[in-house]
Amino acid sequence: PTLPANSTWLMRVIITSSAIASVVDLRLPASYARMDVFDPADPLYGGILDGTTDAMAAVQLALNRASIEKGIVRFSGDAYISNTVRVGSDTIVNLGGYTVKFNASHDATRYRGFHVGHSAEDGTTVSHIIIEKGKIDGNNRVDFGIETTYATDVTIRNMEIYNLSNVAPSSPNGVGIAISNLSYRVLIDGVYIHDGASDGINTYDAHFV
Repeated sequence: PTLPANSTWLMRVIITSSAIASVVDLRLPASYARMDVFDPADPLYGGILDGTTDAMAAVQLALNRASIEKGIVRFSGDAYISNTVRVGSDTIVNLGGYTVKFNASHDATRYRGFHVGHSAEDGTTVSHIIIEKGKIDGNNRVDFGIETTYATDVTIRNMEIYNLSNVAPSSPNGVGIAISNLSYRVLIDGVYIHDGASDGINTYDAHFV
């Protein structure tokens, strides 16, 4: 049947031969219902966080929602992401101790993992962003683990970034964190960058890092 307006499915009951054959609970887990916390594995976003299934679309949806609501994207498992994902203003990305593995992510002249900035790179500033508590595996398929562009008040803390490579010929070779394009007030604390990174942290056009 059609779901009435302003209603929510609670369960699905399948009846066979006048008997209940199965009952499926359709209620969201309590963790998904928390205000301002967004998990890419939430059925609303459809992500599978098993480290091998591409969760890029779900992660980006959760990031977009968190930026609108000024909330937290909290991972509940390892994630495989096949393309650059962008982090907008007023967002906390908490990897929950899990690993995010990226594949080749060609974006303009760079292959990046997390891009803190706008997709158009038109000089519009993003601000108040935290990326924390997990690992970024570049899978030898990204140049930059994290890059900021036109970003202010950014914190990157308690992270491990590794397996970076020189994928795009025009990019520097394997930069863990690139602070670029007039980024201001960037705090980096407790970050371990290794294996393939020729530059751990590179400040191209940054202030107060």
